[in-house]
Amino acid sequence: MTRRRATVVATAAAVLAVTAATGAAGWRQYQGRGPDVRAAAAEAAAGVRGMTPVGDPIPAEKGRRWSQAVTADGRVYAAADDDIAGSWVVAVDARTGRKLWTSAKYGAFWDYGGPIAFPGGLLLKVEGLVHVLDPATGKLRWTLDWEPNDELVVDGETLVRVFRTGAAEGYDLASGRRLWSAGAGADRPVHSLGMQTGDYDEVRVSFGMARITIADDDMVQVTKGGRVRVREMRTGKVLRTVEAGLPGATSVSAYRGRVFTAFQDNDGNPWQLRVTDLNGGGKARVLYSRPIELESRKFGPCGADRICLGVYDDFKSETAAVLIDIAKGTTVTTAMARFQVPAAADGRTSGVLISDVATSELFDTSGRLLLAERAAAWWIDDRDVLWQVYGDEQVTLSAVSTGTGRKTELATIAGRLGSCALDSALLACAVSPAADQPSELRVWRFAR
Repeated sequence: MTRRRATVVATAAAVLAVTAATGAAGWRQYQGRGPDVRAAAAEAAAGVRGMTPVGDPIPAEKGRRWSQAVTADGRVYAAADDDIAGSWVVAVDARTGRKLWTSAKYGAFWDYGGPIAFPGGLLLKVEGLVHVLDPATGKLRWTLDWEPNDELVVDGETLVRVFRTGAAEGYDLASGRRLWSAGAGADRPVHSLGMQTGDYDEVRVSFGMARITIADDDMVQVTKGGRVRVREMRTGKVLRTVEAGLPGATSVSAYRGRVFTAFQDNDGNPWQLRVTDLNGGGKARVLYSRPIELESRKFGPCGADRICLGVYDDFKSETAAVLIDIAKGTTVTTAMARFQVPAAADGRTSGVLISDVATSELFDTSGRLLLAERAAAWWIDDRDVLWQVYGDEQVTLSAVSTGTGRKTELATIAGRLGSCALDSALLACAVSPAADQPSELRVWRFAR
C-alpha cells in the first residue's frame, strides 16, 4: 500500500484558505485556521471503531489496472494504466462511490507522476508535462511544458512556475493565462514552496529534481544569499524580505509563518535544523544540531509548536524520532525505535510514528512505546493510526489508538492493496483480489 496523501496531495481537510491579518509594521501575520477545532476535537475523541464500504467496487476495464489514488473536494481520483504506456484518471464521488467521469488518455505516469489533487485543482504529471484538468469534469484546461529543476507552486486559483534560473511566472489555474512574471534578481531564489497553514502533513512532491508544492497561503522563497522572500501567489508582489542568514540550505519547509531549513556545509560540521519566524522577522536560529554520524530521514510539524525529526545511525543501525519545542528550541523527547531499519518519523499532537514499508512503531509524546509490529501504518487523525498487517493472500486493517495503543480491527481484505488515499473520513485503495482477476478501486468510510 503506497501512501499518496502526505507526499502527493493535500486533502480538503488539510488545505483551507487562510485569512491573513496585518500586524505590526504592515507585515502579514500567518495563523493556522484549518478545520473547526471543536469539531476536530469531537471527532478525535470519538475514535475510529469500524469502516463501511462506499458504493460497489469499481473493476478496472479490460487491459487496465488501478495504480494510484488521491482525494480532495469530496472526490477520489484514481489512475488507471494499461500495458502500452497509456494512462487515464477516473473521478469517484466519495459520498456515494459513484463514478463521475473518466479523463482522456495521457502518457504513462512514470517517475512518480500521476494525479495531484487539492481544493479547486487537479494536476497530472506525465513525463515532461503538467496537465491542468477541471476537477469537476475531467476536461483538459491547459498544459505546461516544464524542465527538470523547475519548481511549481499551486493553489486553487494560481500556478507559479519558478525556472532553474530563479525567474518566475504566475498563471491563472483555470485558463492558463499568464498573470505576472518576475526576474531572478541579483540574489536568485534556490528554493520555492508554498506556505502551509492547515494540517500537519507536508505535501511537497519531488519528481527527480523538480518540485511541486501546494500552497495554503503565499509563496516562500529562500535565496542563494540566505534571505527569505515572501511573494503573493496571485500578483507576484514581494510582501517582505527577511535577512534570515540561510545560505546553503539543502531542504526547506514552510508552516504557519515559520520557515524550517536543513543545513549541511562541506567542512565536516554537524547537520542543523533551523527555523526563521516570519511573524517576528528575526534571523534563523538553530533548533537541532545532529551528530555527524547520524543521517536525517525527515522533518515536519507534529503540532502547532513542535517539529518531529527522524534520524538514523547507519553504524549502529538505529532509528530515532526527536520531538522539538519550536519556541524554546529544546528537545522534548527522543523515541528510540526497536526495529533496526532506516525509517521515517511522522508526528501529530498526540504522538509520533516511526515506520517504513514493513515495520511500524507508535510512541506517545513522552517517548513511551505504544505498539511495535511488522506492519505498515499511516495517520488517520490525532486519535488513530491505520495499521496494515499482511497475511497469506489477505490484508488486515486496524485502527490503533494513540492514547492507549489498543488495536481495533476494521476489516480483512482478500488480495493485495496497491496505492491508497487516506484522510480522517475515508480510505480509498486499489485492490488486487487475485492474479486472474482485474484490480478494483474500493472506497470505505470510517465509522466512529
